[in-house]
Amino acid sequence: MTEATGETERWAGLAAIPGLPTTRASAGHEDRARELQELARDAHAYLGDALGTAFSPTVVVAAPDDWADNEDGAPYGIPYASETELVVVIPATAADNPLVDTYAQVASREDAARFADLIAVHELGHLHVRETGLDLPLGWLGELTATYLSYCFLAAHRPADAALWVRVSRDHAAAVTPAYRSLEDLDGIYFDVGPENYIWYQDTLTAMVEEVHAERGPAFVLRLRDAGLTPASDTATTLAAAEAIHPGFERWAATLRR
Repeated sequence: MTEATGETERWAGLAAIPGLPTTRASAGHEDRARELQELARDAHAYLGDALGTAFSPTVVVAAPDDWADNEDGAPYGIPYASETELVVVIPATAADNPLVDTYAQVASREDAARFADLIAVHELGHLHVRETGLDLPLGWLGELTATYLSYCFLAAHRPADAALWVRVSRDHAAAVTPAYRSLEDLDGIYFDVGPENYIWYQDTLTAMVEEVHAERGPAFVLRLRDAGLTPASDTATTLAAAEAIHPGFERWAATLRR
C-alpha cells in the first residue's frame, strides 16, 4: 500500500467533503464534488477488488483560480493524476473548459461534459495500474491500461456511461485528421504531438480497449504486470507483451501506421 506524500497539503485550503475517498472542493462547488466523490468511490472500490490494490486516493474538484494556484502543468479542464501524491484533480466547471468544447463538436454539450467527467476514472486507473506494480513507460500502453480499467468499471457498473464513452470517442476520432498516427510516434513524442492529436490518440485507444475487454476483463492488466515490462521498454516490446496476451494488438498497430 502506497501512502500519499505531504504535498497534498497544498489543497488543504479547499473545502473538505465528508466521506471517502478524501475529497476537497473549491468554494461553491461542493455539490458537484459530492457527485464526483461517489463516482471515484465506486470506481476505486471496483478496481481495488479486481486488482488487489489498496491505497487511499484524494479527489480534488478545483475551480479555475484554485487550479492555477496549484496545478502541475495541466491546463484547466484536463483532469490529471499525481502518482506521487495519489491525487486525482478534476475541473469544477464545464464553462471555459477546452476539453468539453472539443467533444461538444461531435456530441451535445451535456454529453461532452459527462465524457470529460469520466476521464477522472481514467486518471484513477493510472494510479491503480501503478499500484499493481506495473511500471510502464510514458506512451500508448500506459494510456491504454488506464482507459482499459476505467472501461472495465463503467461496463460493469455504469453501462450507459460506457456506451457514451465509446460513442463520443469513436465520433471524435473520426472527425480528426492527425499529423501523427503510429504508436511509435506517441511513445516518442507523447504530449508534444499537440493537444488535438493527443486527444485523437486517447480516443483511438478505446476501440482496442472495447475489443480486449470483451474477452479479458481486468485480469489483462495483471497479466501485463507479469510480462517483465519496465519504463525503458520500447514500442516493439510493449506491443509484443500485449500481443502475447491478446492476439490482435500487432494487427491494430499496423492499421494505425497507414
